[in-house]
Amino acid sequence: MRTGDFFKLRFLKPVDFPEPKVVVLTHVKTESFRDSPEPKPVVYFKDVQKPLILNKTMAQFLEDASGTDVMTDWAGTKVEIFPTSVEVNGQTKPCLRLRAPDQAELPTRRPIKPSEPHVNGHDDIDDEIPF
Repeated sequence: MRTGDFFKLRFLKPVDFPEPKVVVLTHVKTESFRDSPEPKPVVYFKDVQKPLILNKTMAQFLEDASGTDVMTDWAGTKVEIFPTSVEVNGQTKPCLRLRAPDQAELPTRRPIKPSEPHVNGHDDIDDEIPF
């Protein structure tokens, strides 16, 4: 039995992802917190019960990963959540971060079908160009 079994936290914490996992972002909301004068972005993921509060670094990563700074357009972006640590006021603390998924997790492109040769049996690349 763990203390987390009794004191459910509303947002994702490192204990929720002891191993990296690829997830798909579904939507972003802004929420106000009592210890912050300004609202913060909170992201939700498909098949993940709790949302993740974004910091500036993770928000900038999602801009790059999605190709836009419009948060409502981030839905469908595939990312990997992984546990790590960060130094805060001289102390090392566990945290969650986002990164691009491994290449094996990304969709693969269909192979390009070679073009058919022209009637003469060769393509136009060898044609002479008059100058």
